[in-house]
Amino acid sequence: MPGSDKLLSIQDLADEYGASAETFRAWIRNGELKAVNMSRSTKSKRPRFMVRESDLEEFFEKRTTADVDRPARRAKFRRKPYERIV
Repeated sequence: MPGSDKLLSIQDLADEYGASAETFRAWIRNGELKAVNMSRSTKSKRPRFMVRESDLEEFFEKRTTADVDRPARRAKFRRKPYERIV
């Protein structure tokens, strides 16, 4: 839903995606996830963050890994068993 402006609370996100609310708050503090502070004062000690659906989709697009063709793994070097020289 590109361009959707539905606001989601941190707890709604935590319940929906199975990550803790604190994880989402950390992503917001780090600037990885865009959010809107809905508290009455911008200097509030307890911000009430809400996340737009469009910002959430953008966040997940950035975090999704692309399918990459990786080179085949090399066989491990195996040492020969220790031979005692007499």
